[in-house]
Amino acid sequence: MLLASTVMAKPDLDQICRDAFVSAKTKLPAERLTIDDVSITVMVLEGGIWRTGGFEQDNSMYPASVVKLFWLAFAHHAVKSWTDEDLRAARDMIVDSSNDATGAIVNLATGALPGPNLHGKAYQDWVHKRQAANRWFRSRGFENINVLNRTYNEAPYGREAQIIKEHGRNRLTTRATAQLMGRFALDNLEPGQSVSSFTAFLKRKPNSKDGQFDEYLGGIMPKGTQHWSKAGWTSEVKHDVSYDIMPDNRQFVFCVFTKRPDSDSLLQAIGLELLKSLGYDVKTKD
Repeated sequence: MLLASTVMAKPDLDQICRDAFVSAKTKLPAERLTIDDVSITVMVLEGGIWRTGGFEQDNSMYPASVVKLFWLAFAHHAVKSWTDEDLRAARDMIVDSSNDATGAIVNLATGALPGPNLHGKAYQDWVHKRQAANRWFRSRGFENINVLNRTYNEAPYGREAQIIKEHGRNRLTTRATAQLMGRFALDNLEPGQSVSSFTAFLKRKPNSKDGQFDEYLGGIMPKGTQHWSKAGWTSEVKHDVSYDIMPDNRQFVFCVFTKRPDSDSLLQAIGLELLKSLGYDVKTKD
């Protein structure tokens, strides 16, 4: 359990993130952490503006299912008319982290449908369609990311394998991921267009048997925290990004990427150190 304590004024967010890494490395020696294994970004809302700090936060990593947050954002931009079935796919992509639903949203948002190998102009036209998300995110100021591919239960085939071979796997940084979550939080993804109905898909609740809550950052938040998040886990990474309104009404975005998918403690250990440094008393979890 965590309890809010004395509020800190203007914490050094870069130092807090560095200290969280050092603490995790010291307390979990079996993980043999290097600076390439962890990336952290923390944002705090001050006067309606996010102030940001981090540790190795421009280190681009395979994002696993965290990329679904980016596909949700791009689909909100690209799709002008949503059917009930489209909304069901968007909901399942985020709430249940469904890979099949993600495929449906990528198809809907880009028009670059899966299929057998393509060649020549047909292939280049298909690639151009699938690259639409990257072009849009660059236009919005996001850097050092690759939002290109759907997520798979097994593996890509045909033209989807072709594009990965030529243009690479999905890649994200904690800086870009936190930045996007911050835009969802403030409902300013695009001028004049509310994304609040989609942000609602990200809301997590304790004691709800949500696989993206208990073993991730949600499981260590103070009682009474309002928590929105998107986790990602594969055989090579374990990540989480969250927007949190704490019981004392302070607002944060936390983003932690790790290359320790089998660790039951690393991600939450980093989160606990961040919370302690931000002025919250860490108690034994119930």
